[in-house]
Amino acid sequence: MKLFLLIQDESLTERLLGLTEMFPEPVRNFGYNVGTCLYTCIKGNYFLKPNFTKCFLFLAFYLFASYLIFCFLLLEKS
Repeated sequence: MKLFLLIQDESLTERLLGLTEMFPEPVRNFGYNVGTCLYTCIKGNYFLKPNFTKCFLFLAFYLFASYLIFCFLLLEKS
């Protein structure tokens, strides 16, 4: 099985620049605003409650990783 991550035609920056060209400006602005808001909220919560923030980030990562594993298993079966 060939992984698409091992075969790279473009660098990460080229791919991200391609994505920014694909979406209209309002969508890019919305994504930027959501990202900066998340960064600010996580930074502020970590300063106030580090244990809660670590638990929340670990739970989010765990749920996302399990979803990715489930998707890869589905792709492997088909």
